[in-house]
Amino acid sequence: MSTISLPGCAPVPLAHYLKALAILRLVAQQRDASAKGSWQGDRFVLQSALNESALLTFFLHEYRPTPIVAPWNGGSGFYYQEHKLKEIDPTIGKRIKTGVRDQPTTATKVVDQLIASKGQRLETYRNVLNLAKSIVKQMEYAKAPADTDKRLLIEKLRNELPDECVSGIDAGMVLLESRVSYSPLLGTGWNDGNTDFTSNFMQRLTDVLDVNSDAPAPSAEVWLRAALFGEPVVGLLSGAAIGQFFPAAAGGDNSSSGFRAESLLNPWDFILLIEGAVVFAGAAAKRLESTTAGYSSAPFCVKQAGIGYTTAALADESSARPEMWMPLWDAPTGFREVQALMSEGRAQVGGRPARNGLDFARAVASLGVDRGIVAFQRYGFQVRNGLAYFAMPLDRLPVSRNLQVDLLNDCDAWMDSFRRAATADAAPASAARAVLQLESAILALCRQSDAKRVQDVLVALGGCERAMAASLKWTEKAYLKPVPPLPPRWLEAGDDGSKEYRLAASLASVYGKYGDAYMPLRRQLEPIKCGVRNGLLWVDWEEIARVDVAWHEGDVIDALNAVMARRLVLAQKAGAPRWSDTARLFASL
Repeated sequence: MSTISLPGCAPVPLAHYLKALAILRLVAQQRDASAKGSWQGDRFVLQSALNESALLTFFLHEYRPTPIVAPWNGGSGFYYQEHKLKEIDPTIGKRIKTGVRDQPTTATKVVDQLIASKGQRLETYRNVLNLAKSIVKQMEYAKAPADTDKRLLIEKLRNELPDECVSGIDAGMVLLESRVSYSPLLGTGWNDGNTDFTSNFMQRLTDVLDVNSDAPAPSAEVWLRAALFGEPVVGLLSGAAIGQFFPAAAGGDNSSSGFRAESLLNPWDFILLIEGAVVFAGAAAKRLESTTAGYSSAPFCVKQAGIGYTTAALADESSARPEMWMPLWDAPTGFREVQALMSEGRAQVGGRPARNGLDFARAVASLGVDRGIVAFQRYGFQVRNGLAYFAMPLDRLPVSRNLQVDLLNDCDAWMDSFRRAATADAAPASAARAVLQLESAILALCRQSDAKRVQDVLVALGGCERAMAASLKWTEKAYLKPVPPLPPRWLEAGDDGSKEYRLAASLASVYGKYGDAYMPLRRQLEPIKCGVRNGLLWVDWEEIARVDVAWHEGDVIDALNAVMARRLVLAQKAGAPRWSDTARLFASL
């Protein structure tokens, strides 16, 4: 058993992470079923019967490409372009269309080239391409179908193509009851904009392999060494599409010392990242307690959260695709175990599935994920170059037990409601800022467990309540309640032993009974009413309580004097025979 370190396979960028999965999958399925892989630092380590030389030989002379096709896409190579005359239509100023589709494209040429190939390593691919072409012809599609026709084509392909193709189809999309749901990893069904990943995969295969003799191309070994071992290489392909997987190599404006540069691509990088993407086969999940249609449940995939990275903004959430959290493990693991992890891996928080990036961070900190994972590399799919998406590495979180994160379960439902309302179009800017500060504080708590981080979350919760109180009409229209009373364990978790915290806790515990009214100090901070029901404290908004709000910005002593003056007035109005305020916590003079 040899141990091979692969510096060319790292958690960042996404292309290099997917390469690692591809190497483990292909070696295990085609050469050594006992092969195992793990992450050691920032590189992938392969353990198998193959040594370094045998691994190179496998990919150069034995590797059989996975037959990945996407006939539902216009750029997949299954549809010719429409022939146009040289004459210009004077009404629209464009060349006259003939309605006949007989003009070959780069994509159709590579499909025809693979179909006409003689090599044994592409035999399965040839058969799949021929079968897919016959299905498209049978359904009488002269161009890429849309809507219902597209769904029908995908269903037929999934039913009739060989099993080797099913994982590829499932990695790109999930067929739900009335629509097609796409995985962010592969754009909108194996394409992103004008870039069709399957066509580019076939083109890159012809760069490294003689499709008739099965012999490697002259530069294939040099490119392969660079892809696996990170060795320096010259002669990379210029202008070839890399898609969203490797933003630094994508070229474009301001990507070099000049104004613009072409992409630089190692063909093996693209081949292996596509082979690795096949591991991420999605599934259709359905909550048993819900009557709504199923939803796409790609492995470790949640809605984008605009926090936790330098350019973070809530606006990213509206333009970005869902984000993915790629698992890292340090124990040698076989492909079957990795496949099971990817196909069934889920993140749980507070007894429910994680819905967005913040939920996922909480799940990581509370060990609500599959065991054996040491960290997650977080990726966001965001528009960063015109309308093109890039897979951006956002964060890396170690998996460790953080008991303080469990505190958030006490106000999980309230936070969910507040976030939904605060990110809506009609929400005031102060509410959007408050939710961003709260989620940033929660993410910091997930990263590091200490009293200061708990205090930051408490302060952020107070900021959310202040934003609601300042826009009470919006708050009531959005059916938002004040921050619910929190149990005593919050008080203990936030105690850093400082005098400041003891004073704050003591003030927060002040209450009095003025007639029939229960009067905590909180009433002088926000227009609320509260009481005790069945031994539990409840709280709600009360517009007329605005006259009791005495706290103000500025000197804290002046603010406290104003609060005390108001409470004296309230006690006098209530006919209290004496000063009735007390506290559950005392701070020694």
